[in-house]
Amino acid sequence: MRHFIRARFSREGILGRHLTAGAFLISVAFLLFAGLANEVISAAPITVFDLHAINWMRAHSTPGLTSLMLLITHIHSTPGLLVLALLTCVWLFRQKEWYWVVAVVATVPVGMTINALLKLMFQRARPVFEQPVLTLTTYSFPSGHAAGATLFYGVLAAYLFCRITSWRLRILIILLATAQVAAVCLSRVYLGVHYPTDVLAGIVEGVAWLTVILTVIATLRRWRMLRASAG
Repeated sequence: MRHFIRARFSREGILGRHLTAGAFLISVAFLLFAGLANEVISAAPITVFDLHAINWMRAHSTPGLTSLMLLITHIHSTPGLLVLALLTCVWLFRQKEWYWVVAVVATVPVGMTINALLKLMFQRARPVFEQPVLTLTTYSFPSGHAAGATLFYGVLAAYLFCRITSWRLRILIILLATAQVAAVCLSRVYLGVHYPTDVLAGIVEGVAWLTVILTVIATLRRWRMLRASAG
């Protein structure tokens, strides 16, 4: 048992620390998502907060801020994120970063497909207003914009984090990625097309799938390196 535990926290080997950390983060994200989903389905008190938050934002909206939020939300629509992912893949391909090309493809398009399936599973209706800024016919939970932004900026931040050695720049990258995701989530609630729990669930879903892909990619790279060394 001691040898098994030591191996799980080792920096060496195929099934070492990276796999343990990935499994832990995936488990936490799954529990958080399940908790949010249960709260929404059972109409728990958090859904009352949803209504208060979205109505407060609507009451404090301004034309200039609305235009900014519309710009942010349109850039991070499904077509917009797919274009950003495609451009990133082209750049990574030219850099011969094959593993990261696979990571982006597996993270963003596949992750957004999973989000669409989850929407069909829960079928939560979107907020309704007399004079909506946007009118959408799709379901609300979990937010596709929040999930997509988390997936794209998450995998981009992970790539840059691995390529940069300066901890100051690494922290800056994490903060910028977090700010981008936060801006997208805020735009969806501000525009009245999502509840706060929708965007929180989208973030958690995105983190879970991103962790799955990064863990698998890291394991495959370690396996290939060990195989090459053995050969």
